[in-house]
Amino acid sequence: MSYQASGTIKCWKKYDCLGCGAVFRHKFERAVSGQGGTAEQAEANAQQAGIAALQNQVDTIPCPECGRVQPRMVGHDKNNTHFGLVWAFLTAGVVVLLVGANDVMTRDVSAYATAGIALLALLAHFLTAKTDPNANQDANRARALEKVQSGSVEVIRTGDPSNGEPPPPLTTGGHRVYLALALVAVLAALVPVAMRHLNGWALADADPPVLGPGDTFRISFPDKIDCVKSTWAGTPQLTWDQPLNGAAVFSNNDSWGMSMSVKSSEMHTHPTLWADVKLPPNPDLQDKELSGTITMSVRYPRAEAGDRMSTQTTNVTKTFKVKLVEGERVEFVPHVLVGRVGLQHCAHAAGRVGVRAARGAHEVGLAAGPRRIARHSAGRPAAGRTGPPPRRGPRRGRGAAARAQTVGAVARPAARHARAPGARAARSAARKRRCNEMRSITSACQTPYSTGATGTTCTSTSAATKCPPPIRYNRPQ
Repeated sequence: MSYQASGTIKCWKKYDCLGCGAVFRHKFERAVSGQGGTAEQAEANAQQAGIAALQNQVDTIPCPECGRVQPRMVGHDKNNTHFGLVWAFLTAGVVVLLVGANDVMTRDVSAYATAGIALLALLAHFLTAKTDPNANQDANRARALEKVQSGSVEVIRTGDPSNGEPPPPLTTGGHRVYLALALVAVLAALVPVAMRHLNGWALADADPPVLGPGDTFRISFPDKIDCVKSTWAGTPQLTWDQPLNGAAVFSNNDSWGMSMSVKSSEMHTHPTLWADVKLPPNPDLQDKELSGTITMSVRYPRAEAGDRMSTQTTNVTKTFKVKLVEGERVEFVPHVLVGRVGLQHCAHAAGRVGVRAARGAHEVGLAAGPRRIARHSAGRPAAGRTGPPPRRGPRRGRGAAARAQTVGAVARPAARHARAPGARAARSAARKRRCNEMRSITSACQTPYSTGATGTTCTSTSAATKCPPPIRYNRPQ
């Protein structure tokens, strides 16, 4: 039996503005849920989900006093955008690679499409990183004042823009490094095409598309068969349009018995028929154009009604023409290797730049430290040290002079501390204030803004029950 606990968090979230030192809060509401083997465990998991939502989820609310969007809000929004771009362009790149691998588009078109996707990803990440939500703080302030009038935002303490700090930079050194790698990914996707054009290699209607003496290439047939479990056997015959000795041709050679154990999805499959041609390692074939015809007899098992199977035979024919390149055997020429490495580096670099940009956005969001927040919260620069200096231990010596010197070393700080009886209490209060304000800037949850708005209800697979006690977030985290 499993239990499901669900509830809604409704509370105030408080922020200290780095632009003017104002303190404001806004209404925060999230639906949370948790599962567990018992009602208590389900509620505990829902509690943890609520705490995680308070700590990690941020609403973008500008400061009502100066219109500044706080660094944590900026970093949170950019972080989500960067990760969304990573998944979107990664999906598009995988689709292009799969389409190109299945010969739906040519190799050159696949390279151009991959480079285009990488370039769009680079531009999208760059614009996301450089977009400044604080470019128009007057518009931000007007939008925040509307929320103040509606009651969803409250100003706890007014601020002074003259005491504000400039916002942290939108990009870091990591952004620039990984954006440069994204540009390299665009160029890497074009390496196969560039190498082919620089060497004058012609594309052949075969796989691989660049051939030389001694290479093996594959010819695919457009014909389809309806067979069981993609099982078939081909007997190809090769006829050249010009005399050529030493070439060999072979194809798939599956075998099957009187019965086969297959799934329902394997009863009717339509594999691609192919034949491989092995060229002789003759240097005289360099820069030659070869053409021929392959005729292949194909045997395959076909599913019949009543779980029966019969062996069928068909003939397929394909005419081809290939142009061999000049130079040594190109099975070791780095065209295929560089092409694969280029595409892999393109995908890897494009993904890394998105992830690093998201991390950079998170770093920008955490750029404000507690001391800087405390300074602006106080409305004035942080004061220097007050009260007695650190007490030093007694100096080593002998006799009454040494003892008097020791007593004096202890008495002088005590006297200064006596002249400022509230110094220690003031320092303690300042430390507590900085601590509390740091909690608030890191998504602290204050008292609920609606009585009875929080709670959980546990439901099991057999019955519904109330989880004791209801969830309540009414203290700072």
